[in-house]
Amino acid sequence: PSTESWANPLNPHDALLDQRQADGRIGGTYANAQSTAEAIFGLTERPLFFLGRAQRSLRALTWLNERQNADGSWSFFGSPDPGATCDAVLAFASAGFDPHTVSATGSPSSAMDYLSSVAPTYVTESAKSAGKLALAVEAAGADAHDFGGVNIVHVLTNTWYSPTVGAFVNVGDSWDQAFAILGLAAAGETVPVSATQTLRGMQDPGDGSWVDAWGFSKPDSTGLALQALIAAGVAPADPAIARGIAFLH
Repeated sequence: PSTESWANPLNPHDALLDQRQADGRIGGTYANAQSTAEAIFGLTERPLFFLGRAQRSLRALTWLNERQNADGSWSFFGSPDPGATCDAVLAFASAGFDPHTVSATGSPSSAMDYLSSVAPTYVTESAKSAGKLALAVEAAGADAHDFGGVNIVHVLTNTWYSPTVGAFVNVGDSWDQAFAILGLAAAGETVPVSATQTLRGMQDPGDGSWVDAWGFSKPDSTGLALQALIAAGVAPADPAIARGIAFLH
C-alpha cells in the first residue's frame, strides 16, 4: 500500500527497502536468510498463493472447471464444442490432472466421456479435428487407436492423408498438417516424411511464419507448426525452426 494512511513515515514497501544491508540482506541489525526471504515475499506486493507456477495454474484451472458443461464439454460461441474441450483436456493434463476425473460440479460426466461420445463424428470434420482429438486422448493417458469406438490413427492415415499429394487434406491449411502430425506423433506412429515436407513448404519465405487457411493467426499457426515439426523429428537447429522462432521473437 502506498496511500497516505500507510506512511509513518514510510509505507511498508519503502520501509522494507530501507532495511537493506550492503551485502544484500534485508532486516536491519539482525538480518538473516529468513528475514530476507520474507522481505522478498512482501516486496512482490502479491498474495503468497500467486507465487509459483503451480499455484497460478491451479487457480486458472479452477476457473476453467467452473465453466465446464454438465455433459463434460466446454463451449465455443455458446455451444458444446469438441475442439474447445480438447484444449481444456490438454491444459488439465499438462498440469498433472487426469482429464477422466474432470467434471462439472454435481455431474458424473467427465471431459473424456464427452469426447468419447463425439469422437465418431468429430474425426470426420477435418484432419486437424482428428489430429487434435488424438493429441488430447493420448495426453489423457488413453489410446488414440481405440477411443469412443474409433481408431483415430486409422482415420488420420487412411481418410485424411493422401500419399499422392503428400499431405493431409486440406493442403492449404497449416493447422490440418500440424495437428495431424502432432496426433500421429503422440500416438507413437511414424509421421510421413512428405507430410513434414509439406508443412515446411508452407512457411513464409519472407518472415518465417505460418498462417492458417484464411491467412491469419500467424503467431498461433507458427507456434503450432514449430511444435509439429519438432514432433516429426526436425532438428531444433534446422533453418526452418530458427526462422519460425525468429518470427515469434
